[in-house]
Amino acid sequence: MVAFVASLRRLPLRVGRLPQWLWWTPASVLALGMVGGGILAGWAPAQNWVTWVLILLVGLAGSAARRKLRLLHVPLGRVLLWTVFGLVLVKEISWAGLRPKNWDVMFDTGVLAFVIAVEMADGIPARLTAAFKRLGDRGILATTPDAEKEFAARSEQLAAKWDWLGGLVVALIILAAWIAALAAAHTAKVVFSHISAVLSDPAVLFEFLCGWIAGKRIVHVIAAGMSWQSYIRKEAGWRLMPGHPDGAGGFKPIGDFFFYQAIIAAIPAIYLAAWWWFIPLVPTYADWRRPYLFLLLGAIALEIFAFVLPMRSVHIIMRDEKTRLLPHADRLSRRIDSLQQRLFGLKSMSNRQKISDSIAELTEQYKQIEQVPIWPIDSSIRRRFNLGNIALFLPFLGYVVGGTTFWQELSGAIHGLGK
Repeated sequence: MVAFVASLRRLPLRVGRLPQWLWWTPASVLALGMVGGGILAGWAPAQNWVTWVLILLVGLAGSAARRKLRLLHVPLGRVLLWTVFGLVLVKEISWAGLRPKNWDVMFDTGVLAFVIAVEMADGIPARLTAAFKRLGDRGILATTPDAEKEFAARSEQLAAKWDWLGGLVVALIILAAWIAALAAAHTAKVVFSHISAVLSDPAVLFEFLCGWIAGKRIVHVIAAGMSWQSYIRKEAGWRLMPGHPDGAGGFKPIGDFFFYQAIIAAIPAIYLAAWWWFIPLVPTYADWRRPYLFLLLGAIALEIFAFVLPMRSVHIIMRDEKTRLLPHADRLSRRIDSLQQRLFGLKSMSNRQKISDSIAELTEQYKQIEQVPIWPIDSSIRRRFNLGNIALFLPFLGYVVGGTTFWQELSGAIHGLGK
């Protein structure tokens, strides 16, 4: 307890324009506003107090993360987010007992996926710094600390311009999914009469807030990655290494970083795809199956964009570097041709062997330049990315052939393997 209090006292005296004790104000105002809206819509605060607390905790986690507050050397935002998931489990156990089959498992796993995605997104800056360091140690990237700081500031400015839009789009998509699920269960007249109730439902407001935060994080990552091109052109010197053992011309550390970004962006798609398969086992969620299928399509597109768009900036510099190396490859080819012509006129075995060795060495150099990759990923990353997206697209195949004899036989075979 003493350590806990001491950690609180070590929080910065001022955070931005707010004193230490007011850092929680924006989240509290947001939560109170949602509570007020719910009351006006007829929702009883006493019956939904857990959801209001969850909304408050998520808002506080966002405020703490934005201000980089720490508690006992642990990011306070992380503590608050995992508290959200812990509170969800406590609510389920206290209301439905210890049997998960009586829980709202779709909601619970959605909260878990949200917490994991935000947790992983918070590790992006450290991973980017590590990727920069590895590129510098390899001799791939030549830059200065001032240039790196300028790049980081410019990336943050660009990302801030777009992340709010991503948050809004994802939140609105979640609202549309709720309305679509309602439409699947009721007539159009009932749907329109209940839209206001849906928009003010505490659970919907909580998911709207989570969608806003998750959308901001994902689009922030994409926008920051797309700012690399100007940095590459002006503040950094790059070197492409033909024949580098990493299979990506020495650029694999940044390819690994982009793949990590794609994993974060894929979490919503994995959640949606998994539940599309599991919903038939839980009839309570049957109305969500079709909305989840269309949400999955958007989630897959977002995951692909999170991987390809930021990587394109590095692809451009790798392509230009290869173009710069090609004249050297052409000179090698002329030299190889000259040595081959000399080889025909030689009778000395020792001289012929020396020239043959030179031809082999120059040919290998030529092949390395011609075959040098222009994307910062090796075959293993490409294979994992492709296989992952094929797996995510399987629900669409299931939707197209669902109910046919083929699909019934395939389901039976899988069920038999499970036994």
